[in-house]
Amino acid sequence: MDASNFGLIICRYNDPEFSKRAGNVGEARGIARYVFSRGFVPVSSVLTLASETEAPEDVPKIRPHVIGASTALARLVGWAGGVAFVAGWYDATGGMQADLDAYRAAAGANEKIVRLTWEQVAPFVSKWGGEDA
Repeated sequence: MDASNFGLIICRYNDPEFSKRAGNVGEARGIARYVFSRGFVPVSSVLTLASETEAPEDVPKIRPHVIGASTALARLVGWAGGVAFVAGWYDATGGMQADLDAYRAAAGANEKIVRLTWEQVAPFVSKWGGEDA
């Protein structure tokens, strides 16, 4: 496998409400399953988070570090020639836009962006919610 098989997942995560955050994590995992089913290795900082964890982005002193780490990952995938898979059924959040901008800057003319629809991802989202695996 080479790094061009990396599939960067760009989607929402944070929400003050647990149930919404759990849904967001479930969507991220569904996107990861979709990406994997297409032969790519899912790459995402969101997949490492549990919805019951208090979102560190809510803490003003921590948010720049969280965004910095996420955009560094996006740049890595862009430099490696990977593909960005963007949840396209809602407007991008500030963090999503930062990741997309970082990916584009690193990928340059070689950018490959796939905007996913809910219809593509829904079959890969667990019926048990976000914390299924």
